[in-house]
Amino acid sequence: MAAINKANLSVLFMSLKKSFQGGLKLGKPQWQRVATRIPSTGAANYYAWLEMFPKMREWIGEKQLTKLLAHDFTVPNKDFEATVVVKRNHIKDDQLGIYGVQATAAGQSAEMWPDEMVFELLNKAFTAKCYDGLPFISNSHKIGDNTYSNMGKAPLSVCHTGCGQGLIRRGAYQHKKAERPPRPSAEHQP
Repeated sequence: MAAINKANLSVLFMSLKKSFQGGLKLGKPQWQRVATRIPSTGAANYYAWLEMFPKMREWIGEKQLTKLLAHDFTVPNKDFEATVVVKRNHIKDDQLGIYGVQATAAGQSAEMWPDEMVFELLNKAFTAKCYDGLPFISNSHKIGDNTYSNMGKAPLSVCHTGCGQGLIRRGAYQHKKAERPPRPSAEHQP
């Protein structure tokens, strides 16, 4: 029977922390393929940008001044957690094996959490509103007096469908290395 004291609780905590850290290494997140990590140290992140920044050109004669339009938005940070209770009798009776397994699974889940958030947003890209009140993927984003589209218009071929199905089968949460979909051959080109 293990005594419940500061020293034993410290060892238990360190053991669970080590299991959690090991679980972090098991996750193979994919979100960085489609999103960028922005460090944050405050209650919210303020994003501002200038649109229509001009392309570089050779400087000949007078400078060509471009009036830039400013945009901004704020994203408040949220807190996330997953907390478990360790039963007193499990400590006393040294029945802690299951907690290590659960801590490892919690670490893996924590590593994959950004995937869940990013891919949930990506799945809603045609309906969820972004900074300008339009869906993130839209053919009518306004920049100044002009309208722009970030919606692809190229027709899909049989090859595109097959490659897409292969990616769906791989899944965003697959934890083992998968083969890439086959490259299209000349016969599959549109």
